[in-house]
Amino acid sequence: MYCIHCGKQIDEDSIFCQFCGTKFEKSEEQKPKQEKSDTKEDGIPQAPKTQVDLLWEKFVEVYDAKDDERRKFNSLSSPFIWELLQRLSLNAYESFLEENKEELNKQSYKTIESLKDVYTWSVLGGYRLWMAEALLDEKEEMNKFKSFTLDKLIESWKKYDFKKAFNEISNDMGICITRYSNFRINGFLDSVPETKEMSNATVEKLKGSLLYVTINGYHAGKIENSFRK
Repeated sequence: MYCIHCGKQIDEDSIFCQFCGTKFEKSEEQKPKQEKSDTKEDGIPQAPKTQVDLLWEKFVEVYDAKDDERRKFNSLSSPFIWELLQRLSLNAYESFLEENKEELNKQSYKTIESLKDVYTWSVLGGYRLWMAEALLDEKEEMNKFKSFTLDKLIESWKKYDFKKAFNEISNDMGICITRYSNFRINGFLDSVPETKEMSNATVEKLKGSLLYVTINGYHAGKIENSFRK
C-alpha cells in the first residue's frame, strides 16, 4: 500500500510510514463498500445505473486500488497534494478538539487517536471523490502538471473562491460526499464504544466537521487540477 501523506510505497501491514512517519493503519472498516444492487441476476434486465451509481463505483475503484492500480492512480497526483491534505486534516481535527475540549478531555487516548484517524480518512476520501469524478468526465484530461511548488498550492488554496466552488458541486457529487462522510462518522461511532458517552450535540458537531473536511478534500483536488498543463 501507499502512504497517504508522502505517497511512497510501504509494507501492507505498516502502522507508520518509514519515510515520513505518518500513522497509516488500514482495516476492513476503513474501506467504503460497494453497495449491492437490489435487482436480480436471473435474466431480468437491471435498471440503468444512475450517475451517482457510476460515480460511487469509480470512487470505490480508486479508493480500494492496490499494487499496480494504486501506483497508476497515485501517478495522477502531484507530490504536494499529500502535504496539503495532511494539513487540512490536522487543522480540522485540532479545531474540533479545541472547540469541544471540555467534553473530549473525558475521552480515552484511544478515542482521541481514532478521531484523528477519521479526519485523515475523511479528507482523503474527498480527494478521491474528486479524482473519481475527473476520471468519469471525458472532458477532464488527467495531464501532467506544470512546474509548481507546495507554497504555490497553498497560496492558491488561500485565494480559492470556496463559496462559488461549493455552489458548483453537482447534486450527484453532493450525494456521494454525504454518503462517504456518513460512512466515516458511523464507522467511528461503531468502532469506538467510548463515543457513546459523547453528547448528541457534540456528535452532531462532529458530523458537520467531518462533512466539511471531506468537502475540503474535494476542493483540494480542484485546486491541484488548476496546475495541470
